[in-house]
Amino acid sequence: MKGLLFTIFSFLLISTTIAQKAQIESVIQEKYLPNDDGDLVLSLKIEQHYNQYRNLTKEEYFYPNPNNEKELKTDRKRVYSYDSKGRLLNVLEYNGDNILEAEEKTYWNEEGTKTKIENISYTGGQQSSVAVSYLLEYNQSSNRKVEKFYGKDGVQEKERTWYFNQENEIIKSYTWIVKKNHPRKEIEISYKRDSDGDLVKSVTKEKVNGKIYRKDIRDFSNNYVIRWKKYIEGKLESEFVNEYRDSVIIRSTRKNKRKIITLEQDEKRKAKIEKQKERRNKRKKKPGDEIWVTNTEYDAYGNILVTTQSVGDKILLVTQYAYDDYGNKIKTLKINKENNLKEEERLSYDERGSIIKRTLLKNDKNISEDKYMYEYYFKKD
Repeated sequence: MKGLLFTIFSFLLISTTIAQKAQIESVIQEKYLPNDDGDLVLSLKIEQHYNQYRNLTKEEYFYPNPNNEKELKTDRKRVYSYDSKGRLLNVLEYNGDNILEAEEKTYWNEEGTKTKIENISYTGGQQSSVAVSYLLEYNQSSNRKVEKFYGKDGVQEKERTWYFNQENEIIKSYTWIVKKNHPRKEIEISYKRDSDGDLVKSVTKEKVNGKIYRKDIRDFSNNYVIRWKKYIEGKLESEFVNEYRDSVIIRSTRKNKRKIITLEQDEKRKAKIEKQKERRNKRKKKPGDEIWVTNTEYDAYGNILVTTQSVGDKILLVTQYAYDDYGNKIKTLKINKENNLKEEERLSYDERGSIIKRTLLKNDKNISEDKYMYEYYFKKD
């Protein structure tokens, strides 16, 4: 659903641990941004609630009332429900007037596989349309048969079909993808097995607008890839051989040329490459021929303290880090010497290791601030 991924990745909180990760019951986030006068004012509030299995059960968004900036108004609310096994069943979305606008239903089979997703729209609180966005069908042997994906407009965009032999072993899969303003893509994978049912070979053909663009041939031993040939537009692009023996590595090869290297030879090869790098670093640089170098310093606990990026003798970017007594990162300072820009992130934590404040600064000026307030299931003694 729209905004759901943004919510999860942008606003779900980053919790670190001191002893054991705290189990959050609810969290309130307040986001502050500068107004026309440069003062930080509340621009967004988010409330999130979780069950004892760490599943998100409700989230609600509040924005300042246009008629009264000191008053917050509900903009959006989502309610999540799960089955006894913790699988998502239903998502209800309400507008600012608490009127149901959308619903997402997820269906599961007895084996725990997702089989269907329905997206339901409501107008004035009444159901107005139903569209399937995902559908998985099975054959008579309970094997996956067809998997279908649909866009928001209800038009199918992708389909994958599986084919099986009499032993219910997969022998082929076929996928087609058609999206607006994109060429039609088809992917066909065939599988060859031995008498024990173990995979010995697979061939993948990828077509674009009906023409084979890429072909991959993989050979297997004990179900592990031992050779992989890749063709692009009919020409051998590369061949990789994976075979390991007691003291010999048969390395990756290109264009059907194999090369056997002993472990001792491999160490010598690495040492030779390092010497070549050193010579390149020492030789006089020509304009446009500079080498980027990154230096990293660590503290006694393995935390990064400083990284420095430079070209030649010129330092371009310095990043500094600071930590509290529990190893939580409390400050990141980036200094771009090329454009004289300084960016800083400051973090504060509660006694359970959850972030309670995040401040961003640019050239020592606050550009945003986030505050977090938590309720936990298990109170600390």
